[in-house]
Amino acid sequence: MIFINSVHSLLTNNSNKSNNSILKENNTEEKLRLLVAEQQELNRQLKESQDELHKLNANKDRLISIIAHDLRSPFNSLLNFSEFLVEDIDELPKEEIKLFAQKINEAANNLFTLLENLLQWSRMESGKFPFHPGKLNLRYKINQVIKLFIDIAEIKKVKIINNVPETCIAFADEDMMFSVIQNLLSNAIKFSKDNGEIIFDGVVENNVIKISVNDTGVGIKEDDLAKLFRNDIRHSTYGTHDEKGSGLGLMICKEMVEKNNGEISVTSKFEEGTTFSFTLPTFSAQQN
Repeated sequence: MIFINSVHSLLTNNSNKSNNSILKENNTEEKLRLLVAEQQELNRQLKESQDELHKLNANKDRLISIIAHDLRSPFNSLLNFSEFLVEDIDELPKEEIKLFAQKINEAANNLFTLLENLLQWSRMESGKFPFHPGKLNLRYKINQVIKLFIDIAEIKKVKIINNVPETCIAFADEDMMFSVIQNLLSNAIKFSKDNGEIIFDGVVENNVIKISVNDTGVGIKEDDLAKLFRNDIRHSTYGTHDEKGSGLGLMICKEMVEKNNGEISVTSKFEEGTTFSFTLPTFSAQQN
């Protein structure tokens, strides 16, 4: 009996030791798993920080480049043309004075657009741009923007047509959409040929509104299409009257459209024309 008890006690002790060993192994494996998971999370955060730093550096370099180069061009035009007028206005015929005044007006408009885009871009990047989506009549908003550009379009004899129906009622931020439409129309005029045409179209399908801005301008080369909405590539070309841009406008459009749960896209044929399109949710969809 004593022998049996001794054997039982020995087996019990061995079993307890074995269980303790298994528990220690399990604890070690759990600690290792937690350490690995923690390291992976730290690596992920480090990667995000590196990406954000790279983006900030790219934005800083882009901002410096725009201030150093793009702002100088319209300022130089303003200074040169106004200086010429001041010095020679008494000897210039009326037609030449009108031409210089027109050039000054173009330079001032380009400068204002650039400064406006810089302000909007910086506010978007810092997350300080107000966002208040609501009911928005897109036909009415497009007409508002067209009125602002009538005089600029008249310089090239460009006709602007708004075919967007009254049924295009979106759920979107009004100020952001004003900026999007303004940038797209400004771009269309910039690359339109004399006596060209710009047409706004709109359709509603499956609670989604699609607005298209079609122009009969110079078009975009296929290799350049992929560069248009990228933050890390600075792409800008001169317009048909040598208008200069910063390349910020389309980036702003993309960020604002996506902020309003939409998408933006472009199709183009070189020397034939370009169509920019963006989508927005309908107001009625938000009420259901």
